[in-house]
Amino acid sequence: MADTELHSKAHRGGDEEPTQAYSIVRRGERRGDNKDGAKKATWYEPRLQGWDHIAPVLGWTVRTAIRHRVELREHKAIFYQWLGKPPRKTVCSYESLLRLFLVTREDSAAPAAGCDTAQGDSQGGSG
Repeated sequence: MADTELHSKAHRGGDEEPTQAYSIVRRGERRGDNKDGAKKATWYEPRLQGWDHIAPVLGWTVRTAIRHRVELREHKAIFYQWLGKPPRKTVCSYESLLRLFLVTREDSAAPAAGCDTAQGDSQGGSG
């Protein structure tokens, strides 16, 4: 009987409150896990690694995507991580970030495209 008492949960600390360190980490006070809740949604998507996987989502060739890397980086549509053995810098993204980039890019480009057509119509009508 004494042997079973030693193995019960009460003697292993099972009925006690969780330790203070565990509570802090679990609530996210130490690592800031509760901040930026919108960014956490991307954790549940598969991460796209490399230009070969990112370019088709954008509807571009790999070469075109690489040429637009500065613009993609400014819009935070891509990021770099050290992956592999030996570690090397790899471009990564999520499909939702790329789609958001395309939408915001089209919205900002739409007025400029409208101005170009209006100028073309005025030139075509006068000639």
